[in-house]
Order: sequence, then structure tokens, then C-alpha cells
Amino acid sequence: MELKKITIDGYKNVVNTTIDFYDITSILSLNNYGKSNLLSAIVFGLSFMQNPTKIKQQMMNDIKCIPLLKVGSDSFSFKIEVDTQINNNMYSVEYMYSFKWGVPNKYFGEILSECLKIKSEGGFNRYIIRENGEAYYRTSLSGRCSKKIAIDKNELVLCKIKAYDDLFYLEIVKQLLENLNAYVDRHFDSSSGYNLTFMSEKELEDLTLKPALNIPKTLYNIKKKNHDKFELIKNVFISMFPSIQDIIVKENIMNIGSQLKMETEDGLVLFSEKTYSLYQKNKNLKSIINFSALSDGAKRILLLLTFIVVANINGYSLICIEEPENSIHPKLLRSFLYSISELAGHTKLLFTSHSPYLINYMDPWKIYLGMPNDIGMAQFKKIKDGTNATKRLLNDVENYNMLLGEYLFDLMSGSEDDLEDLISYVE
Repeated sequence: MELKKITIDGYKNVVNTTIDFYDITSILSLNNYGKSNLLSAIVFGLSFMQNPTKIKQQMMNDIKCIPLLKVGSDSFSFKIEVDTQINNNMYSVEYMYSFKWGVPNKYFGEILSECLKIKSEGGFNRYIIRENGEAYYRTSLSGRCSKKIAIDKNELVLCKIKAYDDLFYLEIVKQLLENLNAYVDRHFDSSSGYNLTFMSEKELEDLTLKPALNIPKTLYNIKKKNHDKFELIKNVFISMFPSIQDIIVKENIMNIGSQLKMETEDGLVLFSEKTYSLYQKNKNLKSIINFSALSDGAKRILLLLTFIVVANINGYSLICIEEPENSIHPKLLRSFLYSISELAGHTKLLFTSHSPYLINYMDPWKIYLGMPNDIGMAQFKKIKDGTNATKRLLNDVENYNMLLGEYLFDLMSGSEDDLEDLISYVE
């Protein structure tokens, strides 16, 4: 299932924003605008679909997420568009829902609407429709979306019909509820990822995605289980740092005599005697050296490459990274962007930044801008796609003798006239 587009409204200060997902999509805005809120809203929207009814009720009443702006909606709406292949048939799928936020000490939140549309060879047809307190679903390929279904205010029709084994579009329903996942990392701190660490026996084989990713151990497992992907990581990294000839990962046995143990709330944890270390072979050095001797930028790049491959192995739909350009030299950003798009496969990458440098190497139509305003609203709009629109933007950038990122950033932080220019570039 490939993620194509998400539309969100009514989460914290995020209003009416649609993001089209390319191999890499980037969001640029001023500091303290709402980029992090947008990423949280994406994860929130997907989690709401997939969580049990009791958790949904809690989410609809979560005061940390309820919009507090004087303007805007008091409901949350979420729409997702995906492509999927089932039995060699391609389908485009649109699914949306909305709910009214609860107000503490007044009333609970409740689901307001829901709609599922599926397109195969012809146009889109409705398979779920919910509005005005009533819900219907489609029961046959030749029929209409007319079968009434009793549904609770805290329950999605999509979740309820997942239990209907004879549903002819059940596989699509399951994919929406099970195969869509997003991961947000706000730091990507490489300082601890290369440390020599004792791990439990369970952790040794773990290849799941998590913030505390031990790079040597993870690369060793990728090499053992997905050797082609390890070679891809290595080749991409070496292409960015030509003086490095090889990356070598080793498994070490400590031979400490007796196995380390630790009693926890979950029981006895057995620690392995195995540790992992990472080295680089450099054409300018006489012998291999530990990878930790490299710059923070080099370590961060390998961390990001490894992270993206692990996301791909685990079938993640979307990886969101805040400020991936940190610690990476601007001259490496172009090759970095190209390389990670090759590694990601069907996993979409969403970057946020308040720096102009990364944007300089992005295709303009893959950039979303946080539109400045004085009411605290976070609304992101896409730069217009099309030959003429792109040509006009790039001509203006050249006339001002600036780079793309610098020009856009100046407009976002400029005068009312600058804002008018900015508006003319977005959809």
C-alpha cells in the first residue's frame, strides 16, 4: 500500500492542510510555526483509525490535541489517499473520517462522518458512507452503498466491517487498518548510536524501528538477514565520502565467564556476551579505525541511511524527520537527498526544516511552505506544479541572485508585499 496524500484539519493549530507525498517531500516554515504539530497530526490520524474503541474515546477528548485557536474548526478531519495492488489488480483508495472534539466537563467527543471510496478500472465508487448519525456500507460488487449498519459514536465503520469475513473488499479494509504506519523522529541524535552496548538476548535479533538504534548491531543484522541492503547502505555512504573504501562491522564475544542477568518488572533479563563494533577503511590511513572517529556529520548520515533501510524492511508507509540537514555539510545535501530516495523504496520521506539549505536541492513542487499569518494558524501550501509556474519562481530566484531556499525563507519572514509574492507561488 503506497501513500499518496493526506489532508488534515482541526489538530492543535493545524488547519486545512493537504500534503502530496513524493519520494521526498519537504516542509519549510519559520520557527515555532507548527511543523511539529503537523507531523503529530499525521501520526494521530493514522493511530485513531487503528486503535480500539476505548482508545479512540480517549483520543477524541485529549486536551493536548484539541484546537485552541479563536478561529477554526472544533472538529478533527482526516483523509488519506493510497494506491494498492491486490491479486495483480491496482486500486486507488480514498478514506476519510471526522469527529467532534470533546470539551472537558461538558461533553465527550464523537465521530461525525466517514467515507470510503475505491477505484479500480472505472471511476470511484463509495463503499462506506456515514453522516447525520446514520451509516451504510456496500455488500456486493454490483450493488450500491446502501446496507445500513448500527454503529457506536466512538466506533469507525471501517473497523467494524473488518470482522465481516465475506466482504469482497475486506483485503483493502485490512490494509488500511494494518499496513499504514508513520514514524516521526525529532532528533536523530547520533551521539549514542555508535556506543559499545551490552544487549539482552532478545535485542540481538531486533530490527524494529526505534529512536535508540544501535548502528553497529543493526548493520550487522541487516548484513546477515538482508545482505543486499547492507551493500546498498555501504555503497551509498562510500559514494558520499570517496576517501572511505569500506565499512566493516564485527561481532565480538566478551567471554566474561557467566552471563549477566537483571531482574525487571517483566522478569529476568539475560544479557548477551555479544557486542558489535563498526570500522572504516580509509585510503589515507594505514589501518582500519573505529567509525566513532568520524565527524558528527558522517555518523549522522550513516544513522539516517540505516534508519531508512530499517523502515523499508519493516514496511513503513512514511518516515518523518525534523531538520535532517543538521550536522551535514551543505555540499553533501544534494547527494544525500538522491541517495536516501534510492534507499527508501515505497516508504515516503517527509522532512521539515527552518533552514534554506536543504530546500536548495529539492524540486520546487515537492516543497510545502508554512504560510505566515498573525492568528497562530499553521497552514501549509504546496508550490505550484507546472512548467510555467516553476520557471517563473526560478527566474525570480535568479534575478535576486539568491538560492531557492534563501529566497523562500526571506519571503516568509518579510513584509506584506513579500507575503503577496509568496502567495503567488503556491496552490
